[in-house]
Amino acid sequence: MQTNTPNSNYSQKAMQQGTILGLYWIAIGIIYILGLSNAVLSVLFLAMLAASPFFAAKLTARYRKQECGNTMTFIGAWSFLIIMYVCASLLFAVAQYIYFIFIDGGFFLSFLEEQINILQQIPELDAATIDAFKQIAEAWNQMTTSDIVLQFLSTNMMVTGILTPLTAIFVKRTPNK
Repeated sequence: MQTNTPNSNYSQKAMQQGTILGLYWIAIGIIYILGLSNAVLSVLFLAMLAASPFFAAKLTARYRKQECGNTMTFIGAWSFLIIMYVCASLLFAVAQYIYFIFIDGGFFLSFLEEQINILQQIPELDAATIDAFKQIAEAWNQMTTSDIVLQFLSTNMMVTGILTPLTAIFVKRTPNK
């Protein structure tokens, strides 16, 4: 019998959906890196990034329909989304770590410095703006790979805290009376 309360597979299903979401984020990350030198991929990155909360909502709604008899409370949806987003964030953090350790080879920092050089040639920009970008590049250069990944992970957790209640509002469904 299906109910709107979490069953014994609740956490496992949330982790499975989080893995799917994490793989989606990894694809977004790959498109972002490739999009640094390709305008079409940059647009695709932005579209996929904007679609990410809707994708998470779809995964949660699929769970609601398949496992909960198409009813789910706000708290049920919220807690499912929290587990799903945390698992996705952890998987994405592992992929980022692998990227920065084995693949990047300083590409991202060189790209950032290249962009600062381009910005310096724009006469309309004030020195404070350019200095801010230089400080970002210097801070990036001083960070270890672990620091970078933890920074991204903490940002993902902050965004998760904002997105989960908003998404849960749209995913919840009360039973018909």
